[in-house]
Amino acid sequence: MSESLADRIVCSVPREKIPHQFRVADVRSLFSHNFSENHIRTVLANYAEGGNMVSRGQRARFRRVSEGLYEVL
Repeated sequence: MSESLADRIVCSVPREKIPHQFRVADVRSLFSHNFSENHIRTVLANYAEGGNMVSRGQRARFRRVSEGLYEVL
């Protein structure tokens, strides 16, 4: 079973592949060969606190620090 994009992002921060606080462009630079920009934007928004997937019972993976800037919880 392959890791979801949210899981890959969470694992990339401690490995310093993307910064502690990151934007879509940071994620895109690492995963653009596997995921479209639209999918990256959707995953970040949906798995952030208060996001669609979180409201459906999934665990929040990200916090929106400011517009377009996220960090891993």
